[in-house]
Amino acid sequence: MSRERDLLGRLIGIAGLVVAVAALGVSVYTSRYGVDRSIEAADRAEQRVKRSEIYERFLQAANGYGVQVHDLLERLTQCDREGKQPADCPQEGGEYHAARAEFQRSLNDINTYGSVDALKAAKVLAGTLPPAMIGLDDDFTVSDVNEQAFEAAWSAFAEIQRREVRVGP
Repeated sequence: MSRERDLLGRLIGIAGLVVAVAALGVSVYTSRYGVDRSIEAADRAEQRVKRSEIYERFLQAANGYGVQVHDLLERLTQCDREGKQPADCPQEGGEYHAARAEFQRSLNDINTYGSVDALKAAKVLAGTLPPAMIGLDDDFTVSDVNEQAFEAAWSAFAEIQRREVRVGP
């Protein structure tokens, strides 16, 4: 009987050890899972903040570029009305080129940090404006902005912005 008791005690001890090791394994797993979830949540929050910034800058740059296109064409049209040759017109394209460059930079950021949907919408919006990339010889043609198409594409991108950067479920 003593031998059976001794064996039973050992089996209970081994079973207790197995249960303790299993409990430790479960504890480590759930702890690691919780850390992974926390890291994922922090990454999503950081991504949301980054996208919020670049999406807002993109919309502002698109608007600024569209305004500068219109202003440049107005100045050239006025010059033409006055019978001046393009070479005699004031060369005030600096604001236009700055707006064009800022728009291209913000479009590049959408390509790098934005979602697939945001990039598609950004390309549609960019398609309503004259090309922001110009050749090395700076020989380019500027056409006016189709305001209706621009506003529709701008609104579509803004909707993606609202959907992707909102906080909450």
